Amino acid sequence: MPLLHIPSLFLTMALLFFIMPTVTYLVLNGRRQRAVTLWCGGDLLLGLTLILFALRGRVPDWASFPLANFLMFVGVMMRIKSLRRDLGKPLPLIPMAAAASLFMLGFEGIRLGLRDELLRMQYHQAVFAVLPTWLAAAAWRIAQQEQSRAARWIGGVYLLSAMSFLNGLIGLSLGRDLPALMDANAARILGMLAAILTAVIANLGYVGLAFERSRRQALQADQEYRAIIATSLDGFFLCDPDGRFLDVNQAYCDLIGYRREELLTMGVADIDVDDAGGGSAADRGRRWAIEPTCFEARQRRKDGRLLEVEASTQVLPYNPGKIVAFIRDISARKRAEAEIKALAFYDPLTHLPNRRLLNDRLAQVRAAAQHGRCYGALLLLDLDNMPIRLSQVTPRGSGAAFSPRPPVFGYRASIIGLPSSRVSIFNLL
Repeated sequence: MPLLHIPSLFLTMALLFFIMPTVTYLVLNGRRQRAVTLWCGGDLLLGLTLILFALRGRVPDWASFPLANFLMFVGVMMRIKSLRRDLGKPLPLIPMAAAASLFMLGFEGIRLGLRDELLRMQYHQAVFAVLPTWLAAAAWRIAQQEQSRAARWIGGVYLLSAMSFLNGLIGLSLGRDLPALMDANAARILGMLAAILTAVIANLGYVGLAFERSRRQALQADQEYRAIIATSLDGFFLCDPDGRFLDVNQAYCDLIGYRREELLTMGVADIDVDDAGGGSAADRGRRWAIEPTCFEARQRRKDGRLLEVEASTQVLPYNPGKIVAFIRDISARKRAEAEIKALAFYDPLTHLPNRRLLNDRLAQVRAAAQHGRCYGALLLLDLDNMPIRLSQVTPRGSGAAFSPRPPVFGYRASIIGLPSSRVSIFNLL
């Protein structure tokens, strides 16, 4: 038995071509699923091809010749299609089927028509010198676009595979090697070594390419996040469950008056005026981390001025230990609301309450009377020394809301009714 038994080497290589893509698929499961399936499926077909090569003479010729070469061609084309898919230029199925049909037509034409063993081997070596070169070019294009070292390794190992086929073609053309698959010549050994390196390095490189992309996407997402936060007009901060600042944007620094370095040594409780007193600062800061919510708060600037702010908080779903908050200054809005309220309820000239405020307070008293199921009374005082008119405030369902009584003379004005209804007209005039 020769030192190198070619069928045994083919079977060993086939086992490698089954193991490596299986491991690759398991590692990359869920990542770019279609491209990964094409890549790993191509290697599995190459492993099946090597088994059919190893069994040549023990299986029918249609299995070890046309079927084996067809599977080898399709396997390499699937890997090309996988890389072209990553480039955004997927290879259509019809051209692939047409190329495989033309290859098989030429192969079988030489094998069965011309019956020229040397020409058949030269044809095989030439075709499979071109296909790995195409695959290497696709890998290098990815390496150039993505600055990927892993893609360069893929391109390099497939170029080595193409050179091994080219070396076999040259050896056959010069008569240096015999046109026999099982001949243990130098070109055959070199081709097998190149195939082993391809099975290992190409799959490791493909896994490395996937992880490079993941790191690049994570870095890009972080850069986009920081760009969005940095350009946001609203204040932003990231804090832990105890309310300690972990990150802030420049808008919040400008809003609150502290430098970023100062804020990162502080907590929400140090600037939030409305945090309940008592307890530690961490306990008071946890008010911001209870649940996703939007609320109003008051915060104290570094110069001591109070700010009315609107806070929107959210616990990060992928990191429950961190809370994000967007802060908007609503001091101007609060002043505008107070001004609108004053214009609505007070006379702009005398600053005395107007009829709208009277109606609002009467509605409150009536609601209190209805809630307590009791009565109250209202004295209407005429500023022009007209008689006092006494009206009764009654709960709903107990008669008229305001029942006029005859004018009463000689009574001293006093508050009559519920303690809860002491917000009366006398307090307003």
